[in-house]
Amino acid sequence: MRVIVKPLYCDGGSSLTWFDAGVASALTLLHTETFSLPEPGPVPSRQEAPHPHQAFVDPTGRFVLVPDLGADLVRVFRVDPKSLHLATLEPLVTVPGSGPRHVDFLVALGGQTIRTYMYLISELTNTITAYRVSYPASGGIRFDRFFQCPTHGYGNQVPAGASAAEIAVSPDGRYLTVSSRNEKSFKIPNPDVPTSGEQDQDWIDSDSLIVFAIFPETGELSFLQKFPAGGLIPRHFSYNQAGTLVAVALQQDGRVVTIQRDVVTGQLKNIIASARLGGEVTAVIFA
Repeated sequence: MRVIVKPLYCDGGSSLTWFDAGVASALTLLHTETFSLPEPGPVPSRQEAPHPHQAFVDPTGRFVLVPDLGADLVRVFRVDPKSLHLATLEPLVTVPGSGPRHVDFLVALGGQTIRTYMYLISELTNTITAYRVSYPASGGIRFDRFFQCPTHGYGNQVPAGASAAEIAVSPDGRYLTVSSRNEKSFKIPNPDVPTSGEQDQDWIDSDSLIVFAIFPETGELSFLQKFPAGGLIPRHFSYNQAGTLVAVALQQDGRVVTIQRDVVTGQLKNIIASARLGGEVTAVIFA
């Protein structure tokens, strides 16, 4: 079963489209589901319409989760493996005005029990919300909320104007990282400019990556580190398979940086590579 699911964020055309990708060279359009919103949400400037922001497959491969920033929902679909149809299920309702943006899952062994957790980052409230995930015998998928914290961790102030972006669990399942835009929390040496000493440095503003440790027994998070993202508007980032590197897409700067990561401590260490690209950079993925 190969299905490509594409959310459309745009005003006036908020929708979810899926394709049969059984033949990679010839995608077949299966269906488009259009969303509507009876009235604007609590943040009318951002919630005047549905804004599906991501399509994410759960660990079983049977469900597709679509965080909708405009509707304050995580839309839930069940995949039929034969027809490839996506059946609409009851959505996960989030806090009004929170603006759910992206999710990631963790299947963890806590003691003798395997537990599944889903972590949701909400852009408008700059929060991370954790849910226990279960699969009732009657069918479907269930979410039980058990934890929430600011994107910068308990006791740490979220900078004024900050805007949460990406969320991802590390390959070993022990750490979680989020990116935060529009905060300019750091002044760092320009990674694009080689220098011979500190006096020659070209300094630039940088937004943040925030790292948390995950307790596998509970799924709760503990703040570990705040680290410069390598520039402005870190819209997306990804780990390499080994977890030793994190690549960051810096939308405003048109830059991709690679950050060295300690897999034992989970901490980010140094920016070791940088590339400037034409235009805005919205995603970077290790192949």
